[in-house]
This record gives sequence, C-alpha cells and structure tokens, in this order.
Amino acid sequence: MRHPARSGRALSALACAALAVAVLTACTGSPLSSGPSSTTQSPPSRAVQRWWHDDGGRQSILELNKTVKAVGDSLGTSNGQIWDACAALRDTVKRMRTTTPVPDSELADHWNGALDDFQGMAEMCVEESEADSEEDRTRFEAHYRTGLQHLVAIAQRVTGKQ
Repeated sequence: MRHPARSGRALSALACAALAVAVLTACTGSPLSSGPSSTTQSPPSRAVQRWWHDDGGRQSILELNKTVKAVGDSLGTSNGQIWDACAALRDTVKRMRTTTPVPDSELADHWNGALDDFQGMAEMCVEESEADSEEDRTRFEAHYRTGLQHLVAIAQRVTGKQ
C-alpha cells in the first residue's frame, strides 16, 4: 500500500525545507531576512511575549516543526516508519490543541490553521489511503506547505519581522 505522499514530486523538498529553515530561524531569534523586503511590525504585546518565551509558544512551534520534519524524513522509508511518524504527528497535534492556548487572535488563527493542516496531513498518512492519485499527493503537499507557512507567520508576528 502506498501513501499519497509517495512520489518524486511529493513535498517539493527544496521549497518545504526552505520553509522549515525559516521557522527555525525565526524561533531561534535570528533575523528572517537581511534583504530589503524585511519590514518591522509593531512590537508584540506583553501577553504574546509571555506566551512565546514563558508559556511554551516557542517550544511548541519547535516541537511541532520537528514532528512534521520527521514525517518528511520518513517518506523514503518503509510504510511502518511513515505510519509511526504520522501517528506521532497526529498525537502531537491533538495534544497541542488542548495545551497551547494562544493569547492573540491573529496568532491563534495561524496556530489553528497550522494544526488543521498538519492534522489533515497526518490523517492522510495514518489512513494509508490506497488512492495514490495526483490529487492526493497535491493535497498532502498543500497541507505540509501551508502548515509550515502558518508557523512562519507566527514566528514573524512574535519577532516583529515580516
């Protein structure tokens, strides 16, 4: 049985890797871009700063990013390893829905969007859909890419960079 993600095109590795690097760069406090397109937003509120630094926001994003990366890394391996990585992602998303309250509506929208996308991705994997169609691969890749874009948007909002 093949997963929808199994194809040479799945997870356009270069684009997704670039997004993952942007998430990690933002979470470690390094500038996201030194180019002219980088703009500064108004500083995040104290509640957002507290969530990011003290209440686990930053750690949650790093953990979620690591779990999503494990799914991507497993795609060239056996179905059992893919299933394990996707089940871990599903469990992480479920736990984070109840343990990571976000104090800002814009951040909450991105956080919930990321969790929705990664849940969709995990469900496709765990179900081991026999439908290995182009549509399935495209949907799987879209969940991955959009979820990471949400994480980047959160990190940018918190660090004041765009």
